[in-house]
Amino acid sequence: MFKSFNDVVSTIKSNKKLFYAINLLLILIVISLLLKQPTKKNSIESYDNSVKLQKTNDISGYTSDLENKLESILIKIKGVNYVKVMIYTKNTPKLIPLYDENNDNESNIEIGNDGFKREIIKESSQKETLLNNEKSKVFEKYYEYPEITGILVVADYSDNEKIKKDILDAVKTLLNTNLNRIEVVAAEKEREGE
Repeated sequence: MFKSFNDVVSTIKSNKKLFYAINLLLILIVISLLLKQPTKKNSIESYDNSVKLQKTNDISGYTSDLENKLESILIKIKGVNYVKVMIYTKNTPKLIPLYDENNDNESNIEIGNDGFKREIIKESSQKETLLNNEKSKVFEKYYEYPEITGILVVADYSDNEKIKKDILDAVKTLLNTNLNRIEVVAAEKEREGE
């Protein structure tokens, strides 16, 4: 069809519709490439969104953080040589946002031609999540942390009942939970080095 590049160029130049179509295509390609470039604002928003997701959905991060803090405190109890903690929770932490709520109630009493009274009640409710000035962050009311349903503490406490009671009291106080949710068991001697 075309013998050389010059033939292609001359064909494009001679056909104005083809020339404008190719120019439009090139402009659209350049615009799409420019729009795909990350801007500072987009990267900040994506970082904020990933932090929000991590805060709301990462139950393992929440529990492992509690476990690590608890282990670092329990190992300091006199007579405790080794400790490992596992915490079980009922569900994941949830972000509870602030809402702008608008509730309207309207009541009308109508008397019909037949003498019957009718009461018409209209209720409307509008609930909107409050956003900050950037329209990307939600104003947080609070985080609803999950209920702790079980704590297992594996420790080398030389089967000393006073040390076991100290461990139980420390876990109960730190996690504000009932004693029936806490179990302290003695660690095997060969596993202490792990």
